[in-house]
Amino acid sequence: MSASPIPWKHLRNILVLFAPLWIGAVLIFGLIGASYSFLSDDVYSARLPMVVRDEAIGSVARLGRFASQAELRAAQETILEMAQNREVVTEALRKIGPPGGEVDVQWPSVTIVERTIRNSVDVLAPQGAEFGQTDVVYLEVREKDAERAIEFCHAVFDNLIEHLREIRRVRADGVIAELTHASDLARKNLDEARSTYEEMNSELVHRSEQLAEAEQRLVDAQATRSAVLSTNLVAALGLPQVSDNPVGPGAKTLTFGSMMAGLIFGLGTVFLIAPGPAQTHGRRRWTDHLEGQNRRAEDRVRLAEGLRRRSSDKERSREAGDA
Repeated sequence: MSASPIPWKHLRNILVLFAPLWIGAVLIFGLIGASYSFLSDDVYSARLPMVVRDEAIGSVARLGRFASQAELRAAQETILEMAQNREVVTEALRKIGPPGGEVDVQWPSVTIVERTIRNSVDVLAPQGAEFGQTDVVYLEVREKDAERAIEFCHAVFDNLIEHLREIRRVRADGVIAELTHASDLARKNLDEARSTYEEMNSELVHRSEQLAEAEQRLVDAQATRSAVLSTNLVAALGLPQVSDNPVGPGAKTLTFGSMMAGLIFGLGTVFLIAPGPAQTHGRRRWTDHLEGQNRRAEDRVRLAEGLRRRSSDKERSREAGDA
């Protein structure tokens, strides 16, 4: 069975008849898009490539590389958490100052800091990869102009390094405290073994080895702490790279997209409410049924009026016969 031909003439008539509706939708949506693009601020993105490294203490062959992919991923996730840390972002915003060089003793407010953390600071793996796949990550910040984005990127990176160094120092101090306690305990046990004549020579040797091992671990931990204070977990690979154009669609793109959305909305509304052409095979659209019901109602009204006229004519003829 062949398909019914497309009623192009009917479509043209519908578009002409409802032109104010869909053209008005295009204009309204376009005006909304243009207004939004005019009132919204431009945002520039600055990216700083960073390499993540581990301390080379105890394993020079690794040359600062992590022992496993899980350790690398954990370190990169720690960098992300610290980059979005409230203290790091607050100090970075305080360093660059408020926009326009204004003097504000309350800068930055808690609201600004939270909005900046949520929208303007991030750490990303290259080319959409996951953390742990590569040693290189990108620190990305966003600001209202390119120069300020670069300044903000430098400020976040400097504060990030300081806070990461502080975390590693605290962790190293905790390890040193535990190892110092273990070394003291091993020395105490060795002294007790030497002062007891019943102790066997093998026990003395075993406790001497325990003490030597504890002292070696303590030396390694102190060396690691020195490395923490002299090296950084991340190192910048060059300068921040700022985008040439603002992030997101431009004013023309946004306005054109809004007009297209208005056109789709307008045409959809038109074809939803417009009556369609009569279909074949004895079927009719719901608008045709409504028109048929309206015609039947008008016929019933005309029939009632005719009956009333006939009854009135009979009454007049009866009155004339009586007279």
